[in-house]
Amino acid sequence: MAIAYDNVLADTARNASSSTRAFTITGSNTAIVVGIQHTSTRTVSSVTYAGTNLTQIHANIAGEGGGRCDLWLLVGTSTGSNNVVVTMSGTDDFRESAVSYTGVGTGSGTGGSDTSAYVSNPSSTGTSATISYTTTVANTWGVAYSRSQNQATASTNLTYRNSVSGVVTIGDSAGSGFAAAGSHSQVYNPITTNNIGAFLGVVIVPSGASSSIVPSMATLGVGA
Repeated sequence: MAIAYDNVLADTARNASSSTRAFTITGSNTAIVVGIQHTSTRTVSSVTYAGTNLTQIHANIAGEGGGRCDLWLLVGTSTGSNNVVVTMSGTDDFRESAVSYTGVGTGSGTGGSDTSAYVSNPSSTGTSATISYTTTVANTWGVAYSRSQNQATASTNLTYRNSVSGVVTIGDSAGSGFAAAGSHSQVYNPITTNNIGAFLGVVIVPSGASSSIVPSMATLGVGA
């Protein structure tokens, strides 16, 4: 079964220790990926969907301006309208993006750094950021979450699903990559040079396929 995009949610919480937002997932073999941008003084305690805990893929990754980013994943979700609940370690201003997919295999996102990559760039230097994966499974997708001072442009293997306040974006490699096993990358190019913060990604595999993703790498482009 091929992976397909399902739905997306974007929200901002102000001076809050948690947020609860209704989110509808439809289909079979479903998955949800949640990206969260928050301040350096707090951490994300948990993320749930329909009361089920998501797995933390990347935690407290430093971005520009003292911000931090997290990426969370759950494969095999409940369907219908349920709540995405984000709980912080204390009161904070934070942004969250959630995206769901169908046709996703249970081996997605396992193995920590073997199935994910990130760029951490507190200084915001450079003209691009790249996260790369090498897969031995066909028809995988990369799901990526970015935080910068502005939206991206002319990026590679990234179909943008939403943007929160123009500074955090979630997207995936739909329609442009990962069809065959091998080396793949996603490239984030901000509209303005030297505005790259954090760029986080995770690979999801199609339902029925064995998870087989070897260690990945991330690079920060400082040239063209």
